[in-house]
Amino acid sequence: MRIEGIESELLVHLAAQNTTYIDEMGLNGKVQPSSLEDNSGTRKLDENRWRGLDLYEVVKGLQVSDNKLMILSALKRSDWIQILHLLDKDQLLNGLRFFSKEKLLRLMTLLPKRLLIKMLLHLFPMEYLIAKMPTEELFNILRDGRLTEREMVKGFRKMPMKFLHFILNKITNAQVSHLKQAELLDIFMKLKKRMILNGMRMLPYKALTPFVLFHTQNNPDLLVNMSQKFMFDLFSRITKPTLIDAFQVVDNDIIIKFLSQLPDNLLIQAAAQVDDKVFEQYLLYEQPQLLAYLAGALEAA
Repeated sequence: MRIEGIESELLVHLAAQNTTYIDEMGLNGKVQPSSLEDNSGTRKLDENRWRGLDLYEVVKGLQVSDNKLMILSALKRSDWIQILHLLDKDQLLNGLRFFSKEKLLRLMTLLPKRLLIKMLLHLFPMEYLIAKMPTEELFNILRDGRLTEREMVKGFRKMPMKFLHFILNKITNAQVSHLKQAELLDIFMKLKKRMILNGMRMLPYKALTPFVLFHTQNNPDLLVNMSQKFMFDLFSRITKPTLIDAFQVVDNDIIIKFLSQLPDNLLIQAAAQVDDKVFEQYLLYEQPQLLAYLAGALEAA
């Protein structure tokens, strides 16, 4: 049996019927004898009629490139979501444009913090993030338990002497400007971290940011101490296309979960990005019952 084409009106009719198809496909691309009935259960097709049906010819006759949306409209929402798994990263990102920026930001609140940090680092260099942090965010990082007194002193080795004198003076209330770096560092090693942080409270911002940057470059995981508010303040300031670009580092499965929140009229458009050849293979191996139904409808038309 050879099918040369299909009319758009027929596909619209099939979509409107919201028909349930029940069948099984053999490995050779032929429809196996089985029952095919509509959702009312009132009509059973003659199974002998479908023996030897060439599904490849059916797909060819569908002219997928011209009728993709129409064919998709004959499928269920769950099928559209399944088709999203056939899209590449760029196509999935393109699907995100159907969300408003505000909706994307709300969905992003569901992501783990480490993934949000990864997205920020995809968009901005570490230096930019640290430079944008208010003082309290910087101290949130410095309070991390992984930054021991010894680790703090490693950062002080990079700090200009005048700031080391400033910090120690705030801690001891003593005149320490005559002390050399080695002497200062030796004193810092003997102090509790809490005292060191208290002494750094009045440190000029221009001295504090390089100190924090030194530690975050050595251990980027320290950025986990950033607050949600700070991160989303940054996300909210960028354009929607830039925000979508941040999803380059997000797993496809997560993006698909987001896209599954789209309403039907937008979800079907996201699914329609699927490559024509890939969609044809999907129809052959996942929707043989639909193809058989379409072939029968065409023959009866």
